[in-house]
Amino acid sequence: MNSKNSINFNLRILIKDIVQNLLMVLLCMLIGVMGCYIAYHTVITPKYESEAILNVQVKDSTDSTYLNLTRSKEIAEIYTQVFVQPSMKTKAAEISGFDKFDATISAKVLTNTNFIQLTVSSDSPQKSFMLLKGVLKVYPEITQSIFSDAVINVLQTPSMATSRANHISFSLLVKVAVISAAIALLLIVLLSVMRSTVKSEKSFYDLVDSDLVGTIPHQNKGRKSFFSSGSKSGLIISKVTQVNLIFIESFQKIASKLEYRKRMKGEKVFVVTSVNENEGKTTVSANLALSLANRGNKVLLLDLDIKKPSVYKIFDCKDANIPNLNELINSGKVDNFRICKLKSKELFLLSNTKSSPKLKKNIEAKDIKKIIDFYIDKVDFIIIDTIPMNVDMSITDILPVVDGTLLVIRTDVSSAKSINNALVNIESVGGKLTGCVLNDIYSDFSWFGQSGADESGVHSKHKGYYGYGGYSGYGGYGGYGGYGGYGGYGGYGGYGNTGSSKGGYTRKKITNYSTDKDTESDDKNND
Repeated sequence: MNSKNSINFNLRILIKDIVQNLLMVLLCMLIGVMGCYIAYHTVITPKYESEAILNVQVKDSTDSTYLNLTRSKEIAEIYTQVFVQPSMKTKAAEISGFDKFDATISAKVLTNTNFIQLTVSSDSPQKSFMLLKGVLKVYPEITQSIFSDAVINVLQTPSMATSRANHISFSLLVKVAVISAAIALLLIVLLSVMRSTVKSEKSFYDLVDSDLVGTIPHQNKGRKSFFSSGSKSGLIISKVTQVNLIFIESFQKIASKLEYRKRMKGEKVFVVTSVNENEGKTTVSANLALSLANRGNKVLLLDLDIKKPSVYKIFDCKDANIPNLNELINSGKVDNFRICKLKSKELFLLSNTKSSPKLKKNIEAKDIKKIIDFYIDKVDFIIIDTIPMNVDMSITDILPVVDGTLLVIRTDVSSAKSINNALVNIESVGGKLTGCVLNDIYSDFSWFGQSGADESGVHSKHKGYYGYGGYSGYGGYGGYGGYGGYGGYGGYGGYGNTGSSKGGYTRKKITNYSTDKDTESDDKNND
């Protein structure tokens, strides 16, 4: 880890955050506009204006018209100062029946004319009207002593205002809406940049104290037509028509690293877990097991998710026929128990079809260790899918008995703090950390492809995230549907040598398989 204080900026995630919070931006704009209206009616004092137009002329002048107009303008400018004098206000208030001139008065000369615009403003239309009439009654006795050769005529008599003068203009509302949207966008940007989650491979090295075993690229999962039949399936590497080669190759690279660890250190049993739900750990477990099997290894895929086991759904096993892990534990006869095997693949499945609270006690009682000990010499690898660590910490009871732990981190889901705490917890209970798998990585930014599929292939949002969402609050991973090109699950035929074309399976003793064959070379790929 380089630095936890570096700016954690990712353009794709920033735009995703903005797109996901557009409704919030619109709500902020609406709140800003509504705030204007509320302030207009409750905070801002209403203002009503009454207006009169006066004309200033020079009496009995023998000068030319131009000189008369010039003289009239000069006198009008002086009168504008007279109308706003306190003595004018006091007398106008008295004659209008008010104790004081509780209003504002303004006077200005209209451009290039000898007209005076006289305006009285107050919080009441009646008050403005009556005070202006009072001004028009008292101004002759005040102004006649100033200029005896000038006369003022009223060209426009005042009228009572019918609406507020300080109304809210449309341009003001637009400005408020734009400012509100800008503030909302700024907050979204700040929260996105300051959110301490792993957003890219670079930020992984900046924020996480662990090795990176591999990265899984984002894989768009095509939606089925509204009129099409069949259920949605997961992102499985054997479905080459729905996943790209980069997605497949990413699992092959991780598989080759596990093969290397087996050859060099004898490590065969790996737990795959995550910090939180919706990080893609089950997809990683299934695809990693398939990749190892494709490379010629015998692989046992063990589902220890005590809340919602879902491995059997990925491979389209039927609930009524799937060999149940609880049956194996309750029988106590591991050597006589037959488990599922994929035809044409050395991949064996051991899973429950329903949540099993008892399984937690079995894990704590080390019953799972007995199963691992029995199969460890009969297969090349055991891949164990578990419950997320923040959902149930019972997973920690199995970590000391396996060879390594892979922590799946989906971009922009778990905080760096929770990830590092999980890494510390793994090692504190005696677990061996193999490293982290960074899931749902975008190699290049694209304006498109912002949505993906969850482990069940269901496109949805969950807690603000696109892509793998839709665990329904960890209530159901479901929807893995038919396994596409698997034959019996599609094209694979059945689970064993006698598998039916409808997706049947055969319970087959795994003890019949020898384990003296070492793993194939890293470059072998049966896909």
